[in-house]
Amino acid sequence: MARKRGLSTVQQALRLLAYLADHPEGVGAKEVARLLGKSLSSAYALLHSLMEEGFVVKEEGGFRLARQKPVPLEPTPLEEALEELYLRTRERCYLALLTPEGVRLKTRGRQGQLHPLGEALPPEWHALALGKVLLAFGDFPLPSLTPKTPYTLTDPLALEEELKRVRASGLAVEMEEYALGISGVAVPLLSPEGRLLGALGVKVPSRRFPFAFGRLARALAEVARVSAQVLPEEEAPTPPPALPEPGRVERIDPPEALRRAANLPDPRAAHRASLEDPEAFWEGFARGFAWERPWKAVFRREDRTWFAGGLTNVALNALDRHLPEKAQQVALLTLDGEGRLGKWTYKEVRELASRLAGLFRALGVGRGTGWPSTCPRVSRPPSPPWPAPGSGRCTRPCPWAWARRP
Repeated sequence: MARKRGLSTVQQALRLLAYLADHPEGVGAKEVARLLGKSLSSAYALLHSLMEEGFVVKEEGGFRLARQKPVPLEPTPLEEALEELYLRTRERCYLALLTPEGVRLKTRGRQGQLHPLGEALPPEWHALALGKVLLAFGDFPLPSLTPKTPYTLTDPLALEEELKRVRASGLAVEMEEYALGISGVAVPLLSPEGRLLGALGVKVPSRRFPFAFGRLARALAEVARVSAQVLPEEEAPTPPPALPEPGRVERIDPPEALRRAANLPDPRAAHRASLEDPEAFWEGFARGFAWERPWKAVFRREDRTWFAGGLTNVALNALDRHLPEKAQQVALLTLDGEGRLGKWTYKEVRELASRLAGLFRALGVGRGTGWPSTCPRVSRPPSPPWPAPGSGRCTRPCPWAWARRP
């Protein structure tokens, strides 16, 4: 029975390849599923298997045959590095390998994981973390800076500054610059002489990227370092240079005008002042806020109360006092559960808070009334608390999983 199933799979693959040859414009996964009489997941599995072997590529028009017969690569420690990286991360991993035929991409991952790339670099390869590594450490001409998403770097000067950071840190990052909802990180693969051999990269959904970044960066740095050490003896006569640790801090001095306008022009001096005289230090900060009733004492030692007798409003200080001067300035950056980025100006947040406050008033929520606020995994959870204290109401944020079903 197993033999029959194996033969059936080969027949389906051959039938699919013949169908793709008759449709050079590309076909979709649903069309493949109908052709083979299989489920959509089975169609994707077969297509991805053919992609990993280099027979099929995925482009804007869908899946199609590769332009040329796959060039078999000799097994190298760099290819083994791809497998090692996958075993360490269990994420979609890529290897960009420099060959005589050009840059060849290989991938490793599980079925169902995001796989936005084919067997060759796309035209917008400058938007990839892998592409930034190749541009930073290799001798490649700058491609046409065509935008792939709204976050793609298209300014040559901005891209050059990004490449300088990549060279300094040994780490390249993409944040939805090639595909919305997908972020990635990559490192160079260097010979002992410092010659670029390729690049290793990992891609994950953007919603998980901030939490996975440290783990992925460490795995990439370790695998890249070990891979250089296990190159054949004729290729590695001397110990390889160590890559910089991805967690190192890069200091960038701000412009003088920006430094003078900062809340803390000299953080070290501010820290010393906070230790030498805490009451005077925090009183100076407090005077920059709006108070409905001033405090009688900065710190009351008998009950360890700060700003005793004072009355202020959190929403007023966080939002209203910045208007109208900063109406068009970004006040809030959000990343929702689906990986979508959002930017909110002070004016937009104020309008949203006002609409919510009006809704609560229409529902009979008055001054001093307490109410729970569920927080779903979308880009607007921070907004409900603002109209509550701003209108004299009390709110307690409640995770969505605890909320009662309607």
